[in-house]
Amino acid sequence: MERELVGANQRVQTLSRSKNDAVKIETSTYSGVGSDRLPLNRWVREIAITIASRLIEAPSAKVNFRLPRLTGKAQGMGIRHISCDLRLAFEPPQDESRVRSAFFVLKQGKMSMHDYIQKTRRLASCIVTKPIDMESQVHVFVSGMREGMTRFCFTRAEPGPLEKAFTIALREDYVVSSSYSRAMSAADRVDAPEPMEIDVIEAPNGRTWSSASANRGGHLA
Repeated sequence: MERELVGANQRVQTLSRSKNDAVKIETSTYSGVGSDRLPLNRWVREIAITIASRLIEAPSAKVNFRLPRLTGKAQGMGIRHISCDLRLAFEPPQDESRVRSAFFVLKQGKMSMHDYIQKTRRLASCIVTKPIDMESQVHVFVSGMREGMTRFCFTRAEPGPLEKAFTIALREDYVVSSSYSRAMSAADRVDAPEPMEIDVIEAPNGRTWSSASANRGGHLA
């Protein structure tokens, strides 16, 4: 097995990179359970030989090659370990604690309802280690909304899950905005000056000017 791995690595390091140099070797899957399961060290070595023989070099491609060959309990554990390693490698320390604090003090302020919902959804989705219960999520979302009819509608509604609360908020915000727009349009029509219908205008010298005369050339009568 050791000689096979060395030979495969030597083939990978050669200058020739034609497709004919790649050797397609099938590997076993690993589940981690059962009395006849393949020893883990042997399976890892098989995977390494296969990756080298297929000339797979990109790290992401190597990961994509390994994951489908994990089955059962081993697959779940493998994905969890990868997620844990990524979190330790790339997430700042106490990052989720800061997200949790930002979620609990979130306010709509001058944001539109759509932007407020998107920010709430993003923060809630980032809290995965110790998720916040759904009732508290809805309470934080409603409490952070601006005072008004949209928020008032939640006093007589039972939103349930957070996504349902989002749906209700968007619907009520649309209704309130539409009603406000119609009211403003009606008020503008009331306050606007009425157009004058001028048929005859009397000039200071006593002559009169009519719209009919204007149509004939604009001469004074």
